[in-house]
Amino acid sequence: MYNAEIFAERLKLLRKVYGLNLQRLSSLVSITLPVSQATINHWENKRRVPALSAIQSIADVFSVSLDWLSGRSDVPYTESLMCSLERENCPLKVEAPDESIITLWPARTATAPKEYLDEKSRHIYYSLGVRANILFFLHQIKLDVMKDGLIVKNPANHKYSVLYTDINQEYMTSLYRLVSVNDRLGLPEKQAELIPFSKPIFDLEEEIKLSIKH
Repeated sequence: MYNAEIFAERLKLLRKVYGLNLQRLSSLVSITLPVSQATINHWENKRRVPALSAIQSIADVFSVSLDWLSGRSDVPYTESLMCSLERENCPLKVEAPDESIITLWPARTATAPKEYLDEKSRHIYYSLGVRANILFFLHQIKLDVMKDGLIVKNPANHKYSVLYTDINQEYMTSLYRLVSVNDRLGLPEKQAELIPFSKPIFDLEEEIKLSIKH
């Protein structure tokens, strides 16, 4: 059952952990479903009840389960959900004005390790928290490419491409760090499992633990 109190608290927690203002969250959610800043503010203050589709869109931005966000579970991440969202967003693609599809990531100018690209072994090399962060930055990158008009036509061959140098470099650097700066990479699976996971940049699970203690 939906719990307005818990939903409001967890929505605020997500914004806090990821450092998002209402405007940015509205823009990210609106990639799939138009949601205004005012509407999100109403939800956080329990003045309106969100539609299920809206809760789902918010959950997908942060790769958390619908059950956790709505107060039905205390577990934010699940392997099955993460794999499903990764299949939807990796490779990350956008549609050009001529309806052709451009792959943003991984691409020639923005690669990913084989350990991340292999869905069967990904869970051994990357924690759920790190994987959620990776998907979050993919959403950020996609939003900027769409919003800032970074898809341009090459006058020589009339094909569309992305201006990678104009993408927010903080997002690209953070994405690189999450997928490539990892002590488990390059190790056999059994050996990798003995090494601590790399930490996410935005650590939702740690914040949840801290909030429980207080």
